[in-house]
Formats: sequence, structure tokens, C-alpha cells
Amino acid sequence: MTPLYVDRVSAALHDKRDRFRLSEQKIADSLNRLEGVVHNFEMMTLREIADRLEAIGPDARFGALPTREQEELPLLIPFEEGRRWSHHRQAREWAMDILSGVTTVAVDGSAIDPSGDLSVQVGMIQIGWFQNPHDTAQSYVKDVTVQIVSPDDLEGRDPPDMEMAWLRTRGELDRIIQFMQAHKGARAVAFLDGTLTISFVRNMDEERQKQYRDLVREVLRQSKESRIPLVGYIDSSKSIDLMTLLLSLSSGAKQGYDRTRSLGVTDAALLRADPRGMGWGGRSRTFICNRDDSVIGNEYYEDICFTYFQTTQGNPPARLEIPRWVFEDPKLYEWVINVVRAECVVGVGYPYPIETADAVAVLTGEDRERFLRLFQEFAANENISVYMGKKVTSKRGRRR
Repeated sequence: MTPLYVDRVSAALHDKRDRFRLSEQKIADSLNRLEGVVHNFEMMTLREIADRLEAIGPDARFGALPTREQEELPLLIPFEEGRRWSHHRQAREWAMDILSGVTTVAVDGSAIDPSGDLSVQVGMIQIGWFQNPHDTAQSYVKDVTVQIVSPDDLEGRDPPDMEMAWLRTRGELDRIIQFMQAHKGARAVAFLDGTLTISFVRNMDEERQKQYRDLVREVLRQSKESRIPLVGYIDSSKSIDLMTLLLSLSSGAKQGYDRTRSLGVTDAALLRADPRGMGWGGRSRTFICNRDDSVIGNEYYEDICFTYFQTTQGNPPARLEIPRWVFEDPKLYEWVINVVRAECVVGVGYPYPIETADAVAVLTGEDRERFLRLFQEFAANENISVYMGKKVTSKRGRRR
């Protein structure tokens, strides 16, 4: 196999150094300009915010809306318990106490997309989950389901990769729904590795938009009905919902997402830049999602709250998306945040259930090759005609 041409890559990167520096400076300049905006917002009352937004447009949407925490808590909320720990053992003891008797589950999916080099369109979805009762009398569960995607599953649908993404998402959320139905009323928390705000579907056809929308609404409904909190965990969020709200309030005019994004600053970057910092386990105030996704419908977004949560020193905070019904119960909400903190202690900066579900579900390049060989053997045994393009067989021969 030909190695990466390190010297040429290094030279090409060096040629772009000024552009990288310019981009970094642009973000720094934007953050400096926003410092006053953030300070003013932090001091505003709910009434002041409501009046200003009403003057902009009674039916407008502003990315985010404040909650009761606007008047009760600072913008950056430290985790006081964590400040008292002097070593990791104390953190683990606290985490084990929080998690004792709490069933957590995380679900993740992986896919082998159909290959254009194979004469038959075939793919595979693998959904993995990790369920931990945190009880010595019960065992944890690591398991997977496998779905084979055949040509008729793809016929007349989106491009194969988009269809596979939909099947994977459906598999993940269906598994979470099954967990909620089976554990109704239990002390449990479900983790989703990803977002509940599905802006990415805006360029899909109406039928597919509706399928995504209905699926997320159903998982939110099941969460409320079963009383099982759901946490959507986004490790490297690029969302600008809070930014959009702040800019709208400061300018007195609704800010479009394109204009907000042009500043190059995300919500997570804005909060990370605050010199006060959150410290490990700290979080931001909680906000109600008020994203303007009129193309796909806004109906359920205000059933979702979000906060930004610091899990590692130095990195931007992660985004947590949690159903609004959980936030409306203050004790339950703080308990859920503590469960997230505890699982991040166990996972050393990342929720352990999500990390484990990913390890269960992941499919590698080697797995793809094995799957294609298994399919070819299956096809030969079943007298199904299959052939692979010469380019692929040639590559395989060269790379052995």
C-alpha cells in the first residue's frame, strides 16, 4: 500500500497557514464583540426579553427562548460538588452513589452502505445497545440487532446513503422506545448519541421529513408517558440557537441562521470563551428550543430543552437535549444532569453508556470486506447472480 506522502501534505498545509490564522482571528474578533452582548443578556429579566422579542415579531422564532433559570441562576452554573473532589477516587465514589439502582441505556447504530461496485444493491444496519442496571443482583446487557437492506428496500427511495441513514436512525430510536415501554416508571435514563433537533432533513423530500418528524415526536411522547428521561448528547455541537437569540435581542431584529453562522461562532464556542468558565461538570442555563425550521415544521421543537455541559477541561462544552417535561420537574431535571455527570466520571469525560454502545455497534472497513464476502458466498449458494467490478477486484489484489 502506498503510504501517505507526509512531506507533500505538510507543504500543502504550510501553504494554507495564513488562511487558518485568518479564520482563527475572525472568530476571536467576533467573540470580543459579543462580550458585551452576553453580559447584557445575562442581566435581563424574563419580562424584558419577552417584550423585546414581541416587538421584533409576535410569530417570529429566535433559535432559543429563556426559561425560569434566566432569573434564578447565572449563565454559567458551576458544579459545586465537583469542586470539592481532590482525586478521581472521590469522583467515582460520588458517581457510584448517584448511579446505584439506576438503569441507563444507550443506543448507537452503524451501517455498511450498498456498494456501487457490486451488481446487487445490498447493505447492512447494525444497532447496538448497552443497558446497565447498576445493581449487583442484575447483569448488564450488550447486544445488537442486524438488518439486511435488499434491493427492494432501496427501490424508488433516496440515494442509498440517505436511505441507510434513515434506517439507522429509525433503528436507534425504535430501540429506545422499546426500552421505555419495558421500563415504564423505573429509575432509568436513556441516552441517544445525537440530536433531537432534525434540521438536517430540510433538503429531503416531504415524505421523508415527515417520517423523521413523526419518529422524534413519538420518542418524546413515549418518554413523557413512560416517565423515562431521554438525553440527546452532542459532543461537538455546531448549533447556533443561543447565538441567534442573543443577536436578535441586541439588534432588535430577528437574526437569520445564515447571518448568525457567518460570524463563525457556535453556542459552544461562545460559552467556552467566557473567562469565568464552567469548570468540570458545570453547565449553562437551560433554554427552550425555538429553532426556525418552517420547511419541516416547528411543532415539536418547544418540547425540547437544551443546556451546554462541560465534561473536559479545555474543550467546548457538549450540548444536552432533554424533553421539556423533564425540565419542568426541577428535582427530576437536576437528578438527570447528575446521572449524566456520573456517567461522564465513569467514562472519563464522555458518557460511558454511549461509549460502550458505540463499541458494540461499530462496523470497520474490515467488517465491510467480510460482509461482502459473506454475501458473495450466500449468493453463490442460492444461485443468485452477483459480480464485482474489475476495479475493486484489482484494488483488492494490489492491497493484499
